[in-house]
Amino acid sequence: MKKKIVRNRQIKIRLSEDEFNCLNEKVVRSGLSREAYIRMIINGLVPKDKPAEEYLEILRQLRMIGNNINQLAVVAHKTESIDGLKIKELSEKIRYEIVEIKKIADKPAKIGCDLNGSNSNMGC
Repeated sequence: MKKKIVRNRQIKIRLSEDEFNCLNEKVVRSGLSREAYIRMIINGLVPKDKPAEEYLEILRQLRMIGNNINQLAVVAHKTESIDGLKIKELSEKIRYEIVEIKKIADKPAKIGCDLNGSNSNMGC
């Protein structure tokens, strides 16, 4: 069981108008809350932009294909007219690939800071 994180510390930070706008733009593009975005930065991660609608549609279509293959596998197994094990195997492979595609798309990038604190990944 995961230990619940208690967040009872607050900080106040002053930003220029440009910095504030830059932060807000990045937060909107990521789909995260401002707090979640900043926590990821603190943990050395750069949140990715939320996926495009096309990506989500591709995932939806892949899931539908996987479900259809699974339904075929069930029928094939019951009727013994098609190699049900092979179809089931293909269905599981598609599900695995969907998970892998999602992992790649959602994986945040590491921040590359040097000792002076400068960071080329942070610009707007």
